Formats: sequence, C-alpha cells, structure tokens
Amino acid sequence: MPLGVGFDDCGTVWEGLQVVHHGFKEAMSSLIPAQETTARSLRQLEDTLTDGLRNVEESHTRTHQKVDKDVGDLQAAMMEIVTAVHTFGAEQERLTEVMLRNGAGGAGPSHHAELKQLLTRMTLLEARMPNSATGRLGGDSFQSRVDVALFVENHVPSNCFYLFHDVVTLLEALTTSHVERKDVLDEWYRSSKVGVNEASTRHMASFRLILPSVFGRSKEGSSASARHHLPSVRSFREWNTYDGVSGVKSFISSGMEDLKYQFWQDIEHAMDMETHTKARLLASEMHECAQGFIMEMSSWIDSFYQELVSTSKARDEEAWEVVGACIKKVFEVSRVPRAQAANATMDSDPKSQCATYLWALVQSHRIMKEFFDARFRNHGAITPMIVLHIFKTRVTCTSMTSSIKRLEGRISSLEKVKDKK
Repeated sequence: MPLGVGFDDCGTVWEGLQVVHHGFKEAMSSLIPAQETTARSLRQLEDTLTDGLRNVEESHTRTHQKVDKDVGDLQAAMMEIVTAVHTFGAEQERLTEVMLRNGAGGAGPSHHAELKQLLTRMTLLEARMPNSATGRLGGDSFQSRVDVALFVENHVPSNCFYLFHDVVTLLEALTTSHVERKDVLDEWYRSSKVGVNEASTRHMASFRLILPSVFGRSKEGSSASARHHLPSVRSFREWNTYDGVSGVKSFISSGMEDLKYQFWQDIEHAMDMETHTKARLLASEMHECAQGFIMEMSSWIDSFYQELVSTSKARDEEAWEVVGACIKKVFEVSRVPRAQAANATMDSDPKSQCATYLWALVQSHRIMKEFFDARFRNHGAITPMIVLHIFKTRVTCTSMTSSIKRLEGRISSLEKVKDKK
C-alpha cells in the first residue's frame, strides 16, 4: 500500500486491515526504545539501591565492631585500675614491713636499696591512679607524705622549710612594733652558733601551739576551763577599736602587708628560679592562701559579733565569748594535722624534716579551705559551739516557774504588810 494512505481512502476491508496493521507496526517500533530506556533505568535504580544497602550494612557492621572494641577497651582499663589498686595496697604493706624491719634491725645498704626501689615502684603506681583536687597546691597534687617527700627531694632546698606557711605560722611571723637592738644581736649570735635563724625557730615552735601568740599562747595540756577563750584578746574592744591604729585586728592587718613583701624577697633569695621553680610557686601560693584566710577570718569576727549583738540582743561579753570559742575551735581543728610535725626537729635528716613540716602544712591548708568555703559559720565544727552556748544561756521552764513563784510570794508578803499598815 502506498505511503500516506489513510483509513478513509481504503475501498475494501482488506485495505483497511492493511492500514491498521501498518499503524500497529509503527506503534510497536516506537514503544521498543521506550521499553529499553525504562528497563535500563530500572536496572540502574536497582544497582544504586543494592550499593546503598551494601554500604549501610557495611557501615552498621563497622559501627558494631567499633562499639564492641570500645567496650572491650573500657573493660580492660577497669581491670587495670582494679589490679593497680590491689597492687598499690600490697606495695604499701610491703613498704611498711620494710620500714619496720629497718627500724628494728638497723638499716643496711641492702635495705636502703630495697627501700629506694619500693619508693620508685610506688611512684609509678601512683602515677597510674586518678588524682583528685584534694591536697592540690602550687600546681601539684599531694595525696600522701610520699608525694611530699619526692617533691622536697626534687624541688625544695632542705633548709627552706620556713618559707612555707599556713595561718598559724604566718601569724607567728608577725613582729611587735618595738624591737630592741640587743634582740637583733642575740638572733645573729644564735644563728652563728646553732645554725637556726629566727624565722626557722618561730616556724618550728608554731607546731607546738594551739593558739597563735597574737591571740594568746596556749600549749598542750593547758586547762580548758579558762575564763577567756582568747587570753590575749579578752573583749571586742581589744580586737577592733574602729580607729584603724590600735587593736589586734589593726596589728594583724598592718603586719600582713609587711610580711607580703618580706616573704617575697625571702623566697626569691632562697630559691633559684631555674632549679626551684615549683618550690617558689608552692611557697607563694601557700603564703597568699594564708593571707586570704586571715583577712576573711578577721572580717567574719566583726560581722558575727555584730550579728550576735544586734540580732540576739546579747551582751558584749556574752557575744565575744561565743566569737572567741569559735575562733579557738578553728585553731583546734587545724591543730590535728599540725601535731604530727611537733617533734620534727628530732629527725636528723634535713630532707625528711622538711617533708614532715610541708606535709602537715598541706593538710592544714585543706582544713583552711573547708572553713573558708563554709564561711566559718556553716562549718561542722562551728555549729556545735553555737548550740552549746544556746544550751548554756537558755532559761529552763523549771527555773522560770520557781522564779515566778518566788516573786509571787514576795508580792503577797508586801501586800500583807501594806494591809497591816
């Protein structure tokens, strides 16, 4: 059939069927490329989905493997910590046995070598243990006397223990307003004969005191039933005269300013910047912390006294008795760790003696921080003193009833005498 002939041009049925057949063939020939394109697109989509699922599965598998590995590493680390704790305890027990054996039978060269080896092993074990913020001063953490001994061995001149201070040693370093020339000459003479200067002497003596001299020297064994808790400061007027010149508070404030510059010069002179950098930092931080503690305590004495007088309507003597009892309690609590250095002068080894003083001071600073953070009044050692004072000064129902009965009897007697007259 010729091209371009339509269905309407057909004269017979056969010609019409040929036109229809020809149109069907053309339609089928046009659908085949479209089907191939669609099939190709479906195959590409299927390949893309297959690759995506494979990647997701591989990523999921890797994630599970990583999680399993991390959990295994964590469990292994925990086991190492547990093992280190048990090993550290065993090493401590062994070190104690060695020290007791050396003390009982004498320390020979082999014992010293064994002791040094044990100290090295304990140092390595402690390095693996987690450190806490407790006992951290000058950028170093002191968890035990071993830490302090190693610090002294590596960073501190053995004869410079008097440059490390807490609240008691700093208050003991205060000098009076008048110094005789003969006192200075006597100090120089003793230094040349004994080899101990005045600063070292005051430092050593402070560890045998409960109260600093500025509040009243009180040694161990003294009577606890003294009338005044602070023998050198018997009233608030002796503490603060509000004139900025006289009074114990003014004496302490001006003395702290002098000591601030004096100790800085002493630290620079005694400790070299290159060799004793950590010791200089520790001494400076201890001095600053002690200064801040003293200033905070002085302010709290004033505010707490005024609170007692204005709020509870207490008499001046009664209010100062409570304040004095609280301040004395602060120094009594600080005395507990400081007492271990009371007889440090008996140690013939200068390094060991210095470590004993420094370890006591580190623990004293921990207690100072507890009082400072609790603003003194909220500390667990201060609250019982306030409660005890309340019980001592309260009026019981029995005494009140008996007083009322006595007054009623006297009134009745006076009324009878009046009626007779």
